[in-house]
Amino acid sequence: MSNFRVTIQPGILRDPNGVLTIRFFAPQQADQVTLTLVEMDSWQYHRDTMAEQQDRQNDPIAVFTGSISRRQFQVQEHRPERAGANAPVLKVKFHGNNTEYRLPIPDSDLQEEGGELEVGLEVRGQIRAGRRVRDAEYRTPSPVFVRNSGQAGARQRPYITFITGRDGFSTAARRYWQLRSDGIVGRTTIEGILTYLGNQANLARAGEGRWGEVNIASHANTNQLMLKPFEGRGQQPGHIDVNVLNELGNDPRLVAPGANILDNNSRIVLRGCAIGNNQTLLDRIRQLFGGRAFVYAPVYLQRYEWWQRGRERTQRELFTEFLFFYIPGNRSPNEQTIIDRFRQLYARRNFPVDQWREMVRGRGEARRHDRTERFRFTLAWGAGVPPRAREDLIAELRRQWTNDERSYFTDVDDWEWAVRRQRGRGGYRVVYTGSRRRVEIRQLLRDTQGAVVVPNLSERTHYGRSPAW
Repeated sequence: MSNFRVTIQPGILRDPNGVLTIRFFAPQQADQVTLTLVEMDSWQYHRDTMAEQQDRQNDPIAVFTGSISRRQFQVQEHRPERAGANAPVLKVKFHGNNTEYRLPIPDSDLQEEGGELEVGLEVRGQIRAGRRVRDAEYRTPSPVFVRNSGQAGARQRPYITFITGRDGFSTAARRYWQLRSDGIVGRTTIEGILTYLGNQANLARAGEGRWGEVNIASHANTNQLMLKPFEGRGQQPGHIDVNVLNELGNDPRLVAPGANILDNNSRIVLRGCAIGNNQTLLDRIRQLFGGRAFVYAPVYLQRYEWWQRGRERTQRELFTEFLFFYIPGNRSPNEQTIIDRFRQLYARRNFPVDQWREMVRGRGEARRHDRTERFRFTLAWGAGVPPRAREDLIAELRRQWTNDERSYFTDVDDWEWAVRRQRGRGGYRVVYTGSRRRVEIRQLLRDTQGAVVVPNLSERTHYGRSPAW
């Protein structure tokens, strides 16, 4: 006897005026059928569970009751859930029936869903095959995605994604965003991105109105966005950070898009690792793009995956959390010291000792990623002669160090210093080379119930934002 087999098309609904079509492939006949259209908070990816909310409660949008005859759903009654006055409307119809149902979506504005709704089905009923009758249930394993920028007028805006490299990360990001964006554009510099955005003809080709979402898939870290400022091969920084942006000032090559292209209903999302932890840098990047659009960036490591088996293809965006500490010098401590340090720093995680040991050893989903970082600092002595004693030279370093996190992002005592006195035509100088060891564990970000966390722009624990949350 057949089970329920049902699909929703298309897989992603970009047009707010578009219609989702629900089609039953099985069974031939069924009675007392209840079909609930839901905004999904959890779904399946390959063999894994993806979850948007910890409680994983799918929110009903509407309930349809009826029967199935010749694989077509015959609606007897439908009941939309209560929704706010300005709730976006989802249009739905059933295969073989031209009746269009307009369903307001509860609890789904910009603040809740981060620009994209996940819609699925829950079906139950009595399947008939000859004289045999049995109860059956079905749940959509993975959702269709419905674009929802939320605010009035913003839903029709085009989304664009800039792919800034040609490595594995860029390839996976391109595959993911090909199903989410209205356009994919390759650019490797901030100048190139700003020039493209500032061209109104590009916007017109992608859709009417201002940009809704600008995604920039680029490598990054807490302090830097790994993009060159300018086009061309001349000497220039290979990244964007606070100091670089301060030095560039009002460089005429970096022209911010006008309010007719990016406004306060637009958003710019930096799809790069951990840059969302640097509020000062996010604020400066927002100004670079005109100071009107909101800027978002992950506080975790950004990741994309692509999976294919036969004709089945799917992809996902996810985060990798990183747990780390620094120790002066260039060697990692012994295993027990590392475990003790992690347990102290991340006591809120409440992992048992054996689990910390497995993570420190890089087993399961965890990966160890230790590395030595170096910092170079030079003091010019001019006509004077620097002291020979190391402790005196370190004391002078402390006096000269600004302890300004916006400049150095670190402190003198974070490093083990090698000191060298040099004499040149301009007099003496002292070169300080610091080293510190970063001990790091990386693992897929999961919730307390073990589901892979779905990145959500409205979740402040996932993204940094400018202006600040």
